[in-house]
Amino acid sequence: MKRHDKLRSILYVSTFCLCGLLVSRASPQTFTVLHNFAPLATNSVGTYTNIDGAASMGPLILSGNTLYGATIQGGANGGGTVFAVNTDGTGFKVLHVFDALENGTNSDGSYAQFFFMNGSEYVVEQNPGLVVSGGTVYGTTASGGIWAGGTVFAVNIDGSGFTNLHDFNPANNEGHYPHGNLVLLGQRLYGTTGFYGSGDSGTVFTLGTDGTGFTNLHTFTYSDGIGPNGLALSGNTLFGTTYVGGGVSPLSTPYGTVFSLQADGTNFKVLYNFGNGKDGDPLEGVVVSNGNVYGATPGLVFKVSADGAGFWILHRFESNGGLSPSGLVLSGNTLYGGLPGNGSAGGGTLFTVNTDGTGFTNLYSFAPATPTGLSTSILTNRDGADPAGKLVLSGSKLYGTTQIGGSGGSGTVFKIFFPPQLSIVPAGANVILTWPTNAVGFTLQSANNPFFQAARTNVPQPPIVLNGQNLVILPVSGAQQFYRLRQ
Repeated sequence: MKRHDKLRSILYVSTFCLCGLLVSRASPQTFTVLHNFAPLATNSVGTYTNIDGAASMGPLILSGNTLYGATIQGGANGGGTVFAVNTDGTGFKVLHVFDALENGTNSDGSYAQFFFMNGSEYVVEQNPGLVVSGGTVYGTTASGGIWAGGTVFAVNIDGSGFTNLHDFNPANNEGHYPHGNLVLLGQRLYGTTGFYGSGDSGTVFTLGTDGTGFTNLHTFTYSDGIGPNGLALSGNTLFGTTYVGGGVSPLSTPYGTVFSLQADGTNFKVLYNFGNGKDGDPLEGVVVSNGNVYGATPGLVFKVSADGAGFWILHRFESNGGLSPSGLVLSGNTLYGGLPGNGSAGGGTLFTVNTDGTGFTNLYSFAPATPTGLSTSILTNRDGADPAGKLVLSGSKLYGTTQIGGSGGSGTVFKIFFPPQLSIVPAGANVILTWPTNAVGFTLQSANNPFFQAARTNVPQPPIVLNGQNLVILPVSGAQQFYRLRQ
Protein backbone atom coordinates (compact mmCIF):
# COMPACT_ATOMS: atom_id res chain seq x y z
CA MET A 1 0.00 0.00 0.00
CA LYS A 2 1.31 3.42 -0.92
CA ARG A 3 2.48 5.73 1.83
CA HIS A 4 -0.25 8.31 1.17
CA ASP A 5 -2.84 5.56 1.67
CA LYS A 6 -1.48 4.84 5.13
CA LEU A 7 -0.66 8.26 6.52
CA ARG A 8 -3.89 10.20 6.79
CA SER A 9 -3.53 13.05 9.25
CA ILE A 10 -0.89 14.16 11.74
CA LEU A 11 -1.63 16.56 14.57
CA TYR A 12 0.91 18.10 16.90
CA VAL A 13 0.13 19.48 20.33
CA SER A 14 2.60 21.25 22.58
CA THR A 15 1.37 20.09 25.96
CA PHE A 16 4.18 21.96 27.67
CA CYS A 17 2.56 25.34 27.06
CA LEU A 18 -1.00 23.95 27.02
CA CYS A 19 -1.79 26.23 24.08
CA GLY A 20 -2.74 23.44 21.71
CA LEU A 21 -0.52 24.42 18.81
CA LEU A 22 -2.03 22.53 15.91
CA VAL A 23 -0.39 21.36 12.70
CA SER A 24 -2.40 19.34 10.15
CA ARG A 25 -0.75 17.40 7.32
CA ALA A 26 -3.72 15.64 5.75
CA SER A 27 -2.84 13.84 2.55
CA PRO A 28 -4.74 14.88 -0.58
CA GLN A 29 -7.73 12.95 -1.86
CA THR A 30 -7.21 10.32 -4.54
CA PHE A 31 -9.63 10.09 -7.48
CA THR A 32 -9.83 6.90 -9.57
CA VAL A 33 -11.94 6.02 -12.60
CA LEU A 34 -13.11 2.45 -12.08
CA HIS A 35 -14.79 2.10 -15.48
CA ASN A 36 -15.16 4.15 -18.66
CA PHE A 37 -18.35 3.36 -20.58
CA ALA A 38 -17.74 2.78 -24.29
CA PRO A 39 -18.59 5.32 -27.02
CA LEU A 40 -22.10 5.22 -28.48
CA ALA A 41 -22.61 4.50 -32.16
CA THR A 42 -25.76 4.58 -34.29
CA ASN A 43 -26.98 1.18 -35.49
CA SER A 44 -28.96 0.39 -38.65
CA VAL A 45 -32.27 1.57 -37.17
CA GLY A 46 -30.88 4.79 -35.71
CA THR A 47 -30.51 3.61 -32.09
CA TYR A 48 -27.46 4.54 -30.06
CA THR A 49 -25.76 1.35 -28.88
CA ASN A 50 -22.49 0.18 -27.34
CA ILE A 51 -21.13 -2.84 -25.49
CA ASP A 52 -21.75 -1.83 -21.86
CA GLY A 53 -24.30 0.98 -21.53
CA ALA A 54 -24.18 4.75 -21.22
CA ALA A 55 -25.40 7.53 -18.92
CA SER A 56 -25.63 5.83 -15.55
CA MET A 57 -28.02 8.05 -13.58
CA GLY A 58 -29.43 5.78 -10.89
CA PRO A 59 -27.90 5.09 -7.50
CA LEU A 60 -24.98 2.73 -7.14
CA ILE A 61 -25.51 -0.14 -4.71
CA LEU A 62 -22.61 -1.65 -2.75
CA SER A 63 -22.73 -5.29 -1.65
CA GLY A 64 -19.52 -6.73 -0.30
CA ASN A 65 -16.77 -5.55 -2.64
CA THR A 66 -19.06 -5.17 -5.66
CA LEU A 67 -20.90 -2.12 -6.97
CA TYR A 68 -24.14 -2.57 -8.92
CA GLY A 69 -25.71 0.03 -11.17
CA ALA A 70 -27.79 0.66 -14.28
CA THR A 71 -27.56 2.78 -17.40
CA ILE A 72 -30.42 4.47 -19.24
CA GLN A 73 -28.86 4.25 -22.71
CA GLY A 74 -26.56 2.04 -24.72
CA GLY A 75 -26.04 -1.64 -24.54
CA ALA A 76 -26.50 -3.84 -27.58
CA ASN A 77 -30.13 -2.71 -28.06
CA GLY A 78 -29.89 0.91 -26.90
CA GLY A 79 -32.27 0.43 -23.98
CA GLY A 80 -29.70 0.40 -21.19
CA THR A 81 -28.01 -2.21 -19.04
CA VAL A 82 -27.57 -3.50 -15.50
CA PHE A 83 -23.89 -3.82 -14.59
CA ALA A 84 -21.52 -4.81 -11.80
CA VAL A 85 -17.94 -3.76 -11.08
CA ASN A 86 -15.59 -4.45 -8.18
CA THR A 87 -14.59 -1.58 -5.91
CA ASP A 88 -11.02 -1.78 -7.23
CA GLY A 89 -12.24 -1.42 -10.83
CA THR A 90 -11.77 -5.04 -11.84
CA GLY A 91 -14.39 -7.52 -12.97
CA PHE A 92 -16.75 -5.21 -14.86
CA LYS A 93 -19.70 -7.28 -16.10
CA VAL A 94 -22.95 -6.52 -17.89
CA LEU A 95 -25.61 -8.46 -15.98
CA HIS A 96 -28.48 -7.71 -18.34
CA VAL A 97 -29.02 -5.93 -21.65
CA PHE A 98 -32.55 -4.62 -22.11
CA ASP A 99 -34.39 -5.49 -25.30
CA ALA A 100 -35.01 -3.01 -28.09
CA LEU A 101 -38.29 -1.12 -28.00
CA GLU A 102 -40.94 -1.70 -30.65
CA ASN A 103 -43.77 0.86 -30.54
CA GLY A 104 -42.71 1.65 -26.99
CA THR A 105 -42.99 -1.92 -25.74
CA ASN A 106 -40.65 -4.85 -25.21
CA SER A 107 -40.34 -7.94 -23.05
CA ASP A 108 -38.28 -6.60 -20.17
CA GLY A 109 -38.40 -2.81 -19.96
CA SER A 110 -36.18 0.05 -21.07
CA TYR A 111 -34.79 3.23 -19.57
CA ALA A 112 -34.82 5.49 -22.67
CA GLN A 113 -38.23 7.15 -23.01
CA PHE A 114 -39.95 10.21 -24.41
CA PHE A 115 -43.24 11.58 -23.15
CA PHE A 116 -45.66 14.35 -23.98
CA MET A 117 -46.97 16.97 -21.58
CA ASN A 118 -49.22 19.91 -22.44
CA GLY A 119 -48.60 19.32 -26.11
CA SER A 120 -44.80 19.67 -25.82
CA GLU A 121 -42.18 16.96 -26.01
CA TYR A 122 -39.85 16.48 -23.07
CA VAL A 123 -37.19 13.92 -22.32
CA VAL A 124 -37.73 12.01 -19.10
CA GLU A 125 -34.80 12.52 -16.73
CA GLN A 126 -34.73 8.98 -15.41
CA ASN A 127 -33.35 7.72 -12.14
CA PRO A 128 -33.71 3.94 -12.22
CA GLY A 129 -33.82 2.34 -8.80
CA LEU A 130 -31.84 -0.67 -7.62
CA VAL A 131 -31.62 -2.62 -4.39
CA VAL A 132 -29.57 -5.75 -3.64
CA SER A 133 -30.69 -8.48 -1.27
CA GLY A 134 -28.74 -11.70 -0.90
CA GLY A 135 -27.88 -12.87 -4.39
CA THR A 136 -30.51 -10.80 -6.22
CA VAL A 137 -30.57 -7.31 -7.70
CA TYR A 138 -34.03 -5.72 -7.86
CA GLY A 139 -34.73 -2.69 -10.00
CA THR A 140 -37.13 -0.69 -12.13
CA THR A 141 -37.24 0.44 -15.73
CA ALA A 142 -38.80 3.75 -16.64
CA SER A 143 -40.50 2.53 -19.80
CA GLY A 144 -41.00 -0.52 -21.95
CA GLY A 145 -42.51 -3.77 -20.79
CA ILE A 146 -45.64 -5.21 -22.38
CA TRP A 147 -47.72 -2.07 -21.63
CA ALA A 148 -44.95 0.51 -22.29
CA GLY A 149 -45.33 1.74 -18.71
CA GLY A 150 -42.11 0.37 -17.22
CA THR A 151 -41.34 -2.66 -15.08
CA VAL A 152 -40.01 -3.99 -11.79
CA PHE A 153 -37.42 -6.72 -12.36
CA ALA A 154 -35.07 -9.09 -10.57
CA VAL A 155 -31.76 -10.52 -11.76
CA ASN A 156 -29.19 -12.67 -9.99
CA ILE A 157 -25.86 -11.04 -9.17
CA ASP A 158 -24.14 -13.32 -11.69
CA GLY A 159 -26.48 -12.08 -14.45
CA SER A 160 -28.65 -15.20 -14.59
CA GLY A 161 -32.34 -15.56 -13.90
CA PHE A 162 -33.69 -12.24 -15.16
CA THR A 163 -37.38 -11.99 -14.24
CA ASN A 164 -40.02 -9.33 -14.78
CA LEU A 165 -41.82 -9.04 -11.45
CA HIS A 166 -44.38 -6.49 -12.65
CA ASP A 167 -45.35 -4.68 -15.86
CA PHE A 168 -47.01 -1.32 -15.19
CA ASN A 169 -50.27 -0.88 -17.08
CA PRO A 170 -51.34 2.78 -17.36
CA ALA A 171 -54.91 1.67 -18.10
CA ASN A 172 -55.23 0.07 -14.66
CA ASN A 173 -54.65 3.30 -12.69
CA GLU A 174 -51.66 1.69 -10.98
CA GLY A 175 -49.16 4.31 -12.04
CA HIS A 176 -46.46 4.05 -14.67
CA TYR A 177 -42.93 5.24 -15.46
CA PRO A 178 -41.23 4.16 -12.19
CA HIS A 179 -38.76 6.76 -10.98
CA GLY A 180 -36.27 6.82 -8.10
CA ASN A 181 -34.80 4.22 -5.83
CA LEU A 182 -36.48 1.12 -4.45
CA VAL A 183 -36.38 0.22 -0.76
CA LEU A 184 -36.75 -3.23 0.77
CA LEU A 185 -38.61 -4.04 4.00
CA GLY A 186 -38.75 -7.72 4.83
CA GLN A 187 -39.83 -9.47 1.64
CA ARG A 188 -41.52 -6.44 0.11
CA LEU A 189 -40.24 -3.81 -2.31
CA TYR A 190 -41.44 -0.19 -2.18
CA GLY A 191 -41.09 2.39 -4.93
CA THR A 192 -42.70 5.29 -6.78
CA THR A 193 -44.04 5.91 -10.26
CA GLY A 194 -43.73 9.18 -12.13
CA PHE A 195 -46.43 11.70 -12.92
CA TYR A 196 -46.63 11.61 -16.69
CA GLY A 197 -49.82 10.41 -18.30
CA SER A 198 -53.49 11.20 -18.34
CA GLY A 199 -54.85 11.76 -14.86
CA ASP A 200 -51.78 10.25 -13.21
CA SER A 201 -49.81 12.31 -10.68
CA GLY A 202 -47.72 9.38 -9.48
CA THR A 203 -48.01 6.68 -6.87
CA VAL A 204 -46.25 4.89 -4.03
CA PHE A 205 -46.43 1.14 -4.65
CA THR A 206 -45.35 -2.11 -3.04
CA LEU A 207 -45.03 -5.70 -4.18
CA GLY A 208 -43.41 -8.87 -2.92
CA THR A 209 -39.91 -9.83 -4.00
CA ASP A 210 -41.55 -12.75 -5.84
CA GLY A 211 -43.73 -10.33 -7.83
CA THR A 212 -46.97 -11.07 -6.00
CA GLY A 213 -49.19 -8.72 -4.02
CA PHE A 214 -48.80 -5.53 -6.07
CA THR A 215 -50.57 -2.71 -4.22
CA ASN A 216 -50.85 1.04 -4.68
CA LEU A 217 -50.30 2.56 -1.26
CA HIS A 218 -50.93 6.18 -2.28
CA THR A 219 -52.01 8.01 -5.43
CA PHE A 220 -50.89 11.62 -5.54
CA THR A 221 -53.06 14.62 -6.26
CA TYR A 222 -51.97 18.18 -6.90
CA SER A 223 -52.40 19.13 -3.23
CA ASP A 224 -49.85 16.56 -2.00
CA GLY A 225 -47.42 16.66 -4.91
CA ILE A 226 -46.83 15.42 -8.43
CA GLY A 227 -43.97 13.20 -9.52
CA PRO A 228 -42.52 11.33 -6.51
CA ASN A 229 -38.79 10.65 -6.73
CA GLY A 230 -38.10 7.46 -4.83
CA LEU A 231 -38.21 6.55 -1.16
CA ALA A 232 -36.20 6.32 2.05
CA LEU A 233 -37.15 4.03 4.90
CA SER A 234 -36.91 4.70 8.63
CA GLY A 235 -38.51 2.02 10.78
CA ASN A 236 -41.88 1.41 9.15
CA THR A 237 -42.16 4.92 7.73
CA LEU A 238 -41.46 5.85 4.11
CA PHE A 239 -40.20 9.33 3.21
CA GLY A 240 -39.84 11.00 -0.18
CA THR A 241 -40.19 14.11 -2.31
CA THR A 242 -42.31 15.15 -5.27
CA TYR A 243 -40.89 17.21 -8.11
CA VAL A 244 -43.79 19.65 -8.48
CA GLY A 245 -47.24 20.20 -7.01
CA GLY A 246 -48.19 20.80 -3.42
CA GLY A 247 -50.80 23.56 -3.72
CA VAL A 248 -54.54 23.86 -3.99
CA SER A 249 -54.15 24.79 -7.66
CA PRO A 250 -51.39 25.07 -10.27
CA LEU A 251 -51.12 28.74 -9.33
CA SER A 252 -50.15 28.10 -5.70
CA THR A 253 -46.84 26.63 -4.45
CA PRO A 254 -46.29 24.32 -7.46
CA TYR A 255 -42.69 23.50 -6.59
CA GLY A 256 -42.88 20.12 -4.89
CA THR A 257 -43.25 18.57 -1.46
CA VAL A 258 -41.58 16.40 1.18
CA PHE A 259 -43.91 13.62 2.37
CA SER A 260 -44.16 10.59 4.62
CA LEU A 261 -46.47 7.61 4.99
CA GLN A 262 -46.50 4.28 6.77
CA ALA A 263 -45.44 1.13 4.96
CA ASP A 264 -49.06 -0.07 4.98
CA GLY A 265 -50.15 3.10 3.15
CA THR A 266 -51.74 4.84 6.11
CA ASN A 267 -50.99 8.20 7.73
CA PHE A 268 -49.85 10.07 4.61
CA LYS A 269 -48.49 13.52 5.51
CA VAL A 270 -47.08 16.45 3.58
CA LEU A 271 -44.14 17.54 5.74
CA TYR A 272 -43.20 20.59 3.67
CA ASN A 273 -44.39 22.52 0.60
CA PHE A 274 -41.77 24.31 -1.48
CA GLY A 275 -43.34 27.67 -2.15
CA ASN A 276 -40.44 29.33 -3.91
CA GLY A 277 -39.43 28.44 -7.46
CA LYS A 278 -35.72 28.92 -6.89
CA ASP A 279 -35.83 26.74 -3.76
CA GLY A 280 -38.05 23.87 -4.90
CA ASP A 281 -38.28 21.18 -7.59
CA PRO A 282 -36.51 18.32 -5.79
CA LEU A 283 -35.74 15.62 -8.36
CA GLU A 284 -33.99 13.12 -6.10
CA GLY A 285 -34.94 11.22 -2.99
CA VAL A 286 -34.06 11.89 0.65
CA VAL A 287 -32.03 10.44 3.50
CA VAL A 288 -33.44 10.11 7.03
CA SER A 289 -31.53 10.18 10.33
CA ASN A 290 -32.25 11.07 13.97
CA GLY A 291 -35.72 12.43 13.33
CA ASN A 292 -34.73 14.58 10.33
CA VAL A 293 -35.14 14.29 6.57
CA TYR A 294 -32.33 15.63 4.34
CA GLY A 295 -32.52 16.36 0.63
CA ALA A 296 -31.51 18.70 -2.16
CA THR A 297 -33.06 20.81 -4.91
CA PRO A 298 -31.30 22.60 -7.78
CA GLY A 299 -30.97 25.59 -5.45
CA LEU A 300 -30.15 24.22 -2.01
CA VAL A 301 -29.57 21.46 0.53
CA PHE A 302 -32.38 21.27 3.09
CA LYS A 303 -33.45 19.60 6.33
CA VAL A 304 -37.04 18.90 7.42
CA SER A 305 -37.99 17.44 10.79
CA ALA A 306 -39.66 14.06 10.33
CA ASP A 307 -42.85 15.35 11.96
CA GLY A 308 -42.95 18.37 9.64
CA ALA A 309 -42.52 20.87 12.47
CA GLY A 310 -39.38 22.55 11.12
CA PHE A 311 -37.58 23.35 7.85
CA TRP A 312 -33.98 24.57 7.50
CA ILE A 313 -31.83 25.58 4.53
CA LEU A 314 -28.38 24.09 5.11
CA HIS A 315 -26.67 25.51 2.03
CA ARG A 316 -27.52 27.48 -1.10
CA PHE A 317 -25.71 26.58 -4.32
CA GLU A 318 -24.10 29.32 -6.33
CA SER A 319 -24.98 29.62 -10.04
CA ASN A 320 -25.96 25.99 -10.50
CA GLY A 321 -27.93 26.69 -13.67
CA GLY A 322 -31.00 24.82 -12.45
CA LEU A 323 -29.38 21.37 -12.61
CA SER A 324 -30.49 18.87 -10.01
CA PRO A 325 -27.95 17.49 -7.49
CA SER A 326 -27.51 13.77 -7.01
CA GLY A 327 -29.15 12.03 -4.11
CA LEU A 328 -27.43 12.65 -0.77
CA VAL A 329 -25.67 10.11 1.42
CA LEU A 330 -25.15 10.66 5.16
CA SER A 331 -22.33 9.51 7.44
CA GLY A 332 -22.21 10.77 10.99
CA ASN A 333 -22.86 14.49 10.79
CA THR A 334 -21.77 14.87 7.17
CA LEU A 335 -23.81 14.82 3.97
CA TYR A 336 -22.18 13.97 0.63
CA GLY A 337 -23.56 14.75 -2.81
CA GLY A 338 -22.78 15.48 -6.43
CA LEU A 339 -23.59 18.59 -8.42
CA PRO A 340 -23.59 18.51 -12.24
CA GLY A 341 -22.40 21.39 -14.38
CA ASN A 342 -20.71 23.29 -11.57
CA GLY A 343 -17.26 23.84 -10.13
CA SER A 344 -14.25 25.65 -11.51
CA ALA A 345 -14.04 23.36 -14.54
CA GLY A 346 -17.74 23.16 -15.33
CA GLY A 347 -17.91 19.35 -15.25
CA GLY A 348 -19.59 19.18 -11.88
CA THR A 349 -18.42 18.71 -8.32
CA LEU A 350 -18.62 16.41 -5.34
CA PHE A 351 -19.43 18.25 -2.12
CA THR A 352 -19.92 17.80 1.61
CA VAL A 353 -21.90 19.81 4.12
CA ASN A 354 -22.53 19.19 7.80
CA THR A 355 -26.05 18.49 9.03
CA ASP A 356 -26.06 21.82 10.88
CA GLY A 357 -25.25 23.67 7.66
CA THR A 358 -21.59 24.36 8.43
CA GLY A 359 -18.48 23.18 6.63
CA PHE A 360 -19.62 23.18 3.01
CA THR A 361 -16.66 21.91 0.97
CA ASN A 362 -16.06 21.00 -2.67
CA LEU A 363 -14.31 17.65 -2.48
CA TYR A 364 -13.60 17.31 -6.19
CA SER A 365 -14.16 19.22 -9.45
CA PHE A 366 -14.61 17.20 -12.65
CA ALA A 367 -12.80 18.27 -15.80
CA PRO A 368 -14.79 19.87 -18.62
CA ALA A 369 -16.09 17.44 -21.24
CA THR A 370 -15.24 18.51 -24.79
CA PRO A 371 -16.15 17.20 -28.27
CA THR A 372 -13.91 14.50 -29.70
CA GLY A 373 -12.84 14.43 -33.34
CA LEU A 374 -15.61 15.14 -35.82
CA SER A 375 -18.41 14.30 -33.41
CA THR A 376 -19.88 17.14 -31.38
CA SER A 377 -22.21 14.78 -29.49
CA ILE A 378 -19.49 12.68 -27.85
CA LEU A 379 -18.02 14.68 -24.99
CA THR A 380 -14.92 13.18 -23.41
CA ASN A 381 -12.52 13.98 -20.60
CA ARG A 382 -10.26 12.17 -18.16
CA ASP A 383 -12.69 11.56 -15.28
CA GLY A 384 -16.33 11.94 -16.36
CA ALA A 385 -18.69 14.88 -16.03
CA ASP A 386 -22.08 15.65 -14.49
CA PRO A 387 -22.21 13.27 -11.50
CA ALA A 388 -25.61 11.61 -11.24
CA GLY A 389 -27.45 9.24 -8.97
CA LYS A 390 -27.02 8.67 -5.26
CA LEU A 391 -23.45 8.18 -4.09
CA VAL A 392 -22.16 5.26 -2.03
CA LEU A 393 -19.94 5.89 0.99
CA SER A 394 -17.84 3.11 2.51
CA GLY A 395 -15.33 4.17 5.12
CA SER A 396 -13.30 6.97 3.56
CA LYS A 397 -14.16 5.97 0.00
CA LEU A 398 -16.95 7.55 -2.01
CA TYR A 399 -18.28 5.83 -5.14
CA GLY A 400 -20.47 7.30 -7.88
CA THR A 401 -21.23 7.66 -11.58
CA THR A 402 -21.20 10.41 -14.18
CA GLN A 403 -23.65 10.86 -17.05
CA ILE A 404 -21.13 11.88 -19.71
CA GLY A 405 -17.40 12.22 -20.23
CA GLY A 406 -14.66 9.73 -19.60
CA SER A 407 -12.59 8.32 -22.43
CA GLY A 408 -15.69 7.06 -24.28
CA GLY A 409 -17.95 10.04 -23.63
CA SER A 410 -20.64 7.78 -22.14
CA GLY A 411 -19.85 8.40 -18.48
CA THR A 412 -17.80 6.72 -15.80
CA VAL A 413 -17.92 4.83 -12.52
CA PHE A 414 -15.52 6.47 -10.08
CA LYS A 415 -14.02 6.23 -6.62
CA ILE A 416 -12.63 9.04 -4.50
CA PHE A 417 -10.62 8.48 -1.34
CA PHE A 418 -10.45 11.33 1.15
CA PRO A 419 -8.50 11.25 4.40
CA PRO A 420 -10.40 11.45 7.66
CA GLN A 421 -9.71 14.69 9.48
CA LEU A 422 -8.22 14.31 12.95
CA SER A 423 -8.73 17.34 15.21
CA ILE A 424 -7.43 18.17 18.67
CA VAL A 425 -8.65 20.66 21.23
CA PRO A 426 -6.89 21.45 24.57
CA ALA A 427 -9.28 21.18 27.53
CA GLY A 428 -7.64 22.07 30.85
CA ALA A 429 -5.42 19.20 31.89
CA ASN A 430 -6.56 17.11 28.90
CA VAL A 431 -6.59 17.11 25.14
CA ILE A 432 -9.65 16.01 23.14
CA LEU A 433 -9.09 14.21 19.83
CA THR A 434 -11.95 13.60 17.40
CA TRP A 435 -12.35 12.07 13.94
CA PRO A 436 -15.35 10.87 11.87
CA THR A 437 -16.93 7.52 12.63
CA ASN A 438 -16.90 6.69 8.92
CA ALA A 439 -13.10 6.37 9.10
CA VAL A 440 -13.41 2.59 9.34
CA GLY A 441 -10.23 0.64 9.98
CA PHE A 442 -8.16 3.57 11.28
CA THR A 443 -6.16 3.45 14.51
CA LEU A 444 -5.13 6.46 16.61
CA GLN A 445 -1.36 6.56 17.20
CA SER A 446 0.96 8.85 19.15
CA ALA A 447 4.68 9.68 19.09
CA ASN A 448 7.05 12.32 20.44
CA ASN A 449 8.58 12.75 16.97
CA PRO A 450 6.56 12.54 13.71
CA PHE A 451 9.52 11.44 11.59
CA PHE A 452 10.53 8.21 13.33
CA GLN A 453 8.32 5.23 12.48
CA ALA A 454 9.55 3.14 15.43
CA ALA A 455 8.50 5.81 17.93
CA ARG A 456 4.79 5.54 17.04
CA THR A 457 2.52 3.52 19.30
CA ASN A 458 -1.19 2.82 19.28
CA VAL A 459 -3.21 4.83 21.79
CA PRO A 460 -4.68 2.14 24.08
CA GLN A 461 -7.77 4.09 25.07
CA PRO A 462 -10.72 3.15 22.80
CA PRO A 463 -12.80 5.99 21.40
CA ILE A 464 -16.36 6.76 22.40
CA VAL A 465 -18.92 7.94 19.84
CA LEU A 466 -20.47 11.37 20.32
CA ASN A 467 -22.50 13.24 17.69
CA GLY A 468 -21.16 11.15 14.83
CA GLN A 469 -17.52 11.54 15.88
CA ASN A 470 -15.00 9.21 17.50
CA LEU A 471 -13.72 10.94 20.64
CA VAL A 472 -10.70 10.25 22.86
CA ILE A 473 -9.75 12.34 25.89
CA LEU A 474 -6.07 12.08 26.94
CA PRO A 475 -4.23 13.71 29.85
CA VAL A 476 -1.54 16.29 29.19
CA SER A 477 1.82 14.60 29.71
CA GLY A 478 4.05 17.67 29.90
CA ALA A 479 5.94 16.76 26.71
CA GLN A 480 5.06 17.40 23.10
CA GLN A 481 3.09 14.65 21.37
CA PHE A 482 2.17 13.95 17.77
CA TYR A 483 -1.06 12.11 16.88
CA ARG A 484 -2.15 10.51 13.64
CA LEU A 485 -4.68 8.09 12.16
CA ARG A 486 -3.22 5.04 10.45
CA GLN A 487 -4.88 2.40 8.34
